Amino acid sequence: MTPRSLFNIILKIMGLFVLKDMIVSIPEMLGTAAFLFSYSMEGVGASAIFFGVLTIAFYILIAVHLIFRTDWVIDKFKLEKGFNQDTLQINLHRSAVIAIAILVIGGMMVVSGTPLLIGEIISYVKERSMNRGILYKNDPNYTYMIVFTSQIIIGLLLIGYQRQLVLLIEQRKREAIVKE
Repeated sequence: MTPRSLFNIILKIMGLFVLKDMIVSIPEMLGTAAFLFSYSMEGVGASAIFFGVLTIAFYILIAVHLIFRTDWVIDKFKLEKGFNQDTLQINLHRSAVIAIAILVIGGMMVVSGTPLLIGEIISYVKERSMNRGILYKNDPNYTYMIVFTSQIIIGLLLIGYQRQLVLLIEQRKREAIVKE
């Protein structure tokens, strides 16, 4: 394995983490905007959506460059310069490392989201039971239950479809090699 291919793998893994953070931030952004719109704060809600979309666009830009344009990033930042050896002795295929990274990211999302979801469900049930006999116009907030549920579902999808994701990433790499 050459230093360039090692950096290629590392950048793809970093790109997957950025993609994970972007996916997790989308439900949070939508929940915040829905909260602001529900309390007649349309101006603040619109600006929250604008800055949320701007942030997600930035995440997408970084993720695309780290996952699909790794050669450009390596050339731009001169990452392979300064290595004394031409090859490094690592006996893992690039797709195996990417598959492991996807599994770890999906597992982290499920493991971190499950206790948070359970805590939010318990809080929701407690608040509903406390307000059972009282005329209470507003239901307890369930936004974070949606956020944590979506995080768990996305994590499970990453785990379940990791092979297809690896094939997609590797297909882009093969297409780039064929064009050269």
